[in-house]
Amino acid sequence: VTMSAFALVVCLSLGSSAFASHLQGGIMTFSPKGRNPDGTFRVDIRYKESFRTGCHQEFYWPCRSGNCGQNTHFQYGKIDDDPLGGGWCQAEGVMTRSIASDKPFELSESSCCWIYDSYDTPSWQLLTYVDLGTRSDTRQPNRSPVTTLPPVIRVPRNCPITYRLLAHDPDGDHVRCRYGLRSNSECYSCNTHPDFSLDENTCTLSYHYSLKTNHLFEIVLEDFPRQYVSLTYTDGTSSGRSPLVPHRSIRSIGGGSTSPSLPPTAASNWAASNWWWWFPATTQAPTTTPEPTTTAATTQAPTTTPEPTTTAASNWGWWPTTTTPSPTTTTTPYSRSLLSPPLSKIPLQFVVQVDNDVPSCTFGDYRPKLLSPTPAHGAFLNASVDHEFEISIRAQANYTTIYDIKISGPLNITKSFQYDQRSRIGQAFIKWTPTENDLNDHVPICFTAETTDGYQSELRCVVVFVGRNQISAGEADIECTENTMKIAVLKSSVRGIHESHLRLNDPSCTLTSNDTHVVAIMSLHSCGTQLEEDSEYLIFKNEITSFDNLNDIITRKHLVEIGFSCSYPKMGNVSFEFKAHKIPYVFTESGFGRFTYQFELFSSDLYNRMIDSRSYPVTVELQQMIYMDIVATSSLPNTQLFVESCRATPHDDPNDPVFYDIIRNGCIQDSTVQVFPSNQTEYRFGMEAFAFIGQFEEVYISCTVILCQAGNPYTRCAQGCTNGTSNSHGHHLHRRAVASQTARHYISQGPVRLTRSTGSAASSLNLNLNLNVVFIMGTLLIALVLVCGTVVYKARVSRVRYEVLPTSDF
Repeated sequence: VTMSAFALVVCLSLGSSAFASHLQGGIMTFSPKGRNPDGTFRVDIRYKESFRTGCHQEFYWPCRSGNCGQNTHFQYGKIDDDPLGGGWCQAEGVMTRSIASDKPFELSESSCCWIYDSYDTPSWQLLTYVDLGTRSDTRQPNRSPVTTLPPVIRVPRNCPITYRLLAHDPDGDHVRCRYGLRSNSECYSCNTHPDFSLDENTCTLSYHYSLKTNHLFEIVLEDFPRQYVSLTYTDGTSSGRSPLVPHRSIRSIGGGSTSPSLPPTAASNWAASNWWWWFPATTQAPTTTPEPTTTAATTQAPTTTPEPTTTAASNWGWWPTTTTPSPTTTTTPYSRSLLSPPLSKIPLQFVVQVDNDVPSCTFGDYRPKLLSPTPAHGAFLNASVDHEFEISIRAQANYTTIYDIKISGPLNITKSFQYDQRSRIGQAFIKWTPTENDLNDHVPICFTAETTDGYQSELRCVVVFVGRNQISAGEADIECTENTMKIAVLKSSVRGIHESHLRLNDPSCTLTSNDTHVVAIMSLHSCGTQLEEDSEYLIFKNEITSFDNLNDIITRKHLVEIGFSCSYPKMGNVSFEFKAHKIPYVFTESGFGRFTYQFELFSSDLYNRMIDSRSYPVTVELQQMIYMDIVATSSLPNTQLFVESCRATPHDDPNDPVFYDIIRNGCIQDSTVQVFPSNQTEYRFGMEAFAFIGQFEEVYISCTVILCQAGNPYTRCAQGCTNGTSNSHGHHLHRRAVASQTARHYISQGPVRLTRSTGSAASSLNLNLNLNVVFIMGTLLIALVLVCGTVVYKARVSRVRYEVLPTSDF
């Protein structure tokens, strides 16, 4: 018995040491999936767990309160890990639960231990609050915010930075990010970090300066409606939720004070409290509040008044624990905001690792800089059930090597990474195929590039909405030729198709049809076709969509979205030569919607004849003027285009190590540049053609452009030429409105191919050549005359006869 007990102790000790100091983060979200045939409620609960010791299932999420139902299906798999064998790994589990009631419940998880940090945090604890009540605004069950993060965020000690945490709510609610509370069992250590600041309302985390160590963040995401909503449940009860009220806006209650926006039936219930939330429910309030219990609160119908009043009995952590006083007329600010409870709560726990100083904090030097076509942070992308979705991510660091692009996304996501030592660019292709179960979900994906020295790029996150593509494999035929794309869609495969209400990306391009198919034929450079590329292919993409009227931006007819593309290899045996003229660049950003940049070359400064796309590469002579035009098109009024930089490169890569600056920081660098009059969304300029010294035959022009609100003095457009004296990256403009300007985008055009000049330099060369030829030919002619004279003379001498002359002749 003694030996057995000793063995058990040893095993437990080994198990404890194996899993000690290894957690690097935990996240959870939930999405209602309707009713099961037996009437129970179905909800998908996704969670991520990140560890230093490799992926292994450790979270099981026992029920903390309420009716949590039971798992009917479970999937678990790795999302990403360290390719260098550093030990970290992130996995996702997807639990499908069947629940008897749509009333709130809580799931929690706790164990030991976090990775080593400055507080020596021994254990972790996470809490998720789920409310599936039907909302009065959407008539659908409530959904939680969605978020994710890579396992570890790394920052050099000497580089302040602000991280915009992804906090997207599918219902359009306002999301607040705050530190967890120990009293609510939302965290274990519940530490705040003096070297960081957290803006709760915008979910931004700013790093200032710290010692080299790990910082553990135990954040809670809560969603609040933007106007008062009620939640109803199948048992006949209901509850209300109010918008988030900032602390500074609440100075008094009653006595003529301004209370938060509530319906008349709930406005009278505002009361003084020092707690996080105040919840107007549809029950009568008792005089005192019992201690929270571990069972679900039961909401009863009001008995004495139809108006909702304050309730205090609850097991949720936001209820007051003292008797609720009557409204007062005090003008003293409260230490907490007076709020109704959130619609849901989800955990976001992660590590920020502060590393050694870096020689330069500028992204693109030692810290990777994300390049186009990497999606912008906060971008909304679309995916279709059973169709592969792909994101291309590119990053560059001039003085170190990028070895990986870390990702955090849904189960079954894949990543391929490649690195080009010459350009020092790392590129990852992220692919994911949504299933039927993902339909109508908002799926978060985050990523960051990392070097072998541990330096990371900025953090970017996108949200992918999963819809249903109306076309499945075999129902559309696509034909790719040298210059055109053709798609024929089988009518019977698209239920409810409106033939007269279909268009391509360009609204002016309509389709034709016959008895069986809808047909579209277009060139590679027309009808809004967009060009993408990876390391091996040039990909031309377009889409058939439905519309009511050509000028509408919405449709109420059957929505049709049929994407199609043609891919052409960059290398290999092909039967035609690809002309690299760039079609218009199309981007979408929050606050600016969809906008386009078009970069074209013209034949003269009159800008009345654009160089035909079929003429590329454009052939010019040295010192011949090249006329360029950049036009921005946006659905928003009062926008302004700013061309911040332009450079020439011998290859179609704006980050080519061989380059020549034409415009830098909004300032003209080349003495031959001429700027021509244009409007505020157009930039016309020209310069003399030149050639790179060396074995380079072509020149590409790449520019970074920004679209701004016209007249806004706090945008990069308003700064103009900074001549390198101010921060060209615009970080000092952080107080501007989010939608006052777009991100920087690379656009390019070319190639321009240099031919032998017929100008003065060439004429001089030809004249010298001609004089040399004349001199040589003249010399040869003189020599020939001398030779010929000698030959003739000798010939004549050989024919003379000698005779003796008479003496009389002397």
